[in-house]
Amino acid sequence: MNELFERIKKILNINKCEIQINEKFIFVHINLHISIKIDDEINRKIQNIVYNHFNETSEYEDFSIKIIFSRSNEKIEKIEESKPAQESKKKKRIQGIKNIILVASGKGGVGKSTLSANLAISMQKIGWKVGLLDADIYGASIPTIFEVENKEIELNEENSIIPIEKYSVKINSIDFITENYEALIWRGPMISKALHQLLNNTDWGELDYLIIDTPPGTGDIHLTLLENYRIDGYLLISTPHITSLQNAKKTQKMFEKFNIQNCDLILNMNNVDGDENEKLFQKNENFDFIKYNEIFYLPFFRENLTALFCLNKKNEKIFLNIARSVVKLSEYTE
Repeated sequence: MNELFERIKKILNINKCEIQINEKFIFVHINLHISIKIDDEINRKIQNIVYNHFNETSEYEDFSIKIIFSRSNEKIEKIEESKPAQESKKKKRIQGIKNIILVASGKGGVGKSTLSANLAISMQKIGWKVGLLDADIYGASIPTIFEVENKEIELNEENSIIPIEKYSVKINSIDFITENYEALIWRGPMISKALHQLLNNTDWGELDYLIIDTPPGTGDIHLTLLENYRIDGYLLISTPHITSLQNAKKTQKMFEKFNIQNCDLILNMNNVDGDENEKLFQKNENFDFIKYNEIFYLPFFRENLTALFCLNKKNEKIFLNIARSVVKLSEYTE
């Protein structure tokens, strides 16, 4: 902490620098002299110093960082773990969108984007107007799943993005506004800004549900969504292995800190060989350490050449059942 204080003090005359670490969040409180003003350039320099400081060790690589400024005559209040400062913020609704559902996972490669895509199509099948936002800024895959990765976006008269539409689902992704295979090397503030633009500068029209495919784990995307927007429920997807489930539980704890309890658990059984092993697994395993309204098991989908399994009549039932459960999730929102 003293080292961070000294680094910041080289560019700005500060009184103190205090750090609080809660679960996956790092809060950096910087107390300024009352006469000091913070412009954009100074703000960026401080952000770079703070991020570089914590990125020097792998211990904090998955943490989200929040910088909080106060003046010398203001009291720095301790943030209680059970009630984060973010919760006092007024959560907003996006114009025209009735419900926002997040799809989350504890780690990558468990089927999150595949679930998001099939869920969006299935919700449209049962009569809802649906949008799908690929918020995995670093690893967007929704355009590839829908085979629209080479589509060019258009803007309306108000310079808002017109989402790509396929299977009657309105789709937007960071991939539509970047070059193919371009690596995005962005820090937290840039990621949050991009997410706000994708959400608010897209001409979604009137939607019953916006499904948001989030990155794995707990990071800047999740923090931006949970701090600023009214979330009506989430799906937590995991493989049945204990390490994946434990990581999923960490993700659930993040949602609980923002008082979002409406969760369905999806277990991707693709790596459990054979129907008998799957039945045995379901009978013997206990998932009480994860809280959920409903639990669904995604079976191994044989002979499919696309990730859009719900388009096959043999496979659509499980996704239609998940879609109907999502409707129930949103009904629980106060």
